[in-house]
Amino acid sequence: MKLYHLIFGTATAKSAPYYWVQHGHRETAVKSAIAIFDHHQKIEHGEWDKPWDIEMIDTVHDWLVETLIQGAYLREYHTWERDVKTYINDQRKWNAQTEADWRSGRKDMVSRVRVCLSDFDVTIDDRIMQAIDSMRERINRMKHEEGMLLETFVTTDDYFTAHRAIEQFWERLTEIETPIMSFSEVKSGR
Repeated sequence: MKLYHLIFGTATAKSAPYYWVQHGHRETAVKSAIAIFDHHQKIEHGEWDKPWDIEMIDTVHDWLVETLIQGAYLREYHTWERDVKTYINDQRKWNAQTEADWRSGRKDMVSRVRVCLSDFDVTIDDRIMQAIDSMRERINRMKHEEGMLLETFVTTDDYFTAHRAIEQFWERLTEIETPIMSFSEVKSGR
């Protein structure tokens, strides 16, 4: 089986570049929101002069960034899960195969993705897959352990490191996809 990239894709025929671009849009949104928070903090510093006011301005800024990063981290991983399922199922359909069984056994999602990609003779660098799996593990701890402790909070650096791993995942698939103009090329064996 091959991974295909439909050059003139449609809303229902998405290949790796589509997911890579969407992933980039989310990064832009997070960076823009943080820039807005930073800008607002500077404006507020110029309007207030009491130490208590300044401390509250800085605390609210930190809360805003922290809340944004926690949610963006969760969204990034869960969006990757959803997108990779759709991507692999689409690729399997384009290769005249049935959809993947995403409920298979006790394997975690990252392991299932590795198995599904191996059907296409594709492997993704272990470093990338381990970084994505670390996200999965961290999110599960955040969701299932009692209370949110400060040591489980995701930092801005943690977010952008994890974001980069998912970006590299989609970049790698983009590099190895076979570009086609239409699915008639697949059927004719080109």
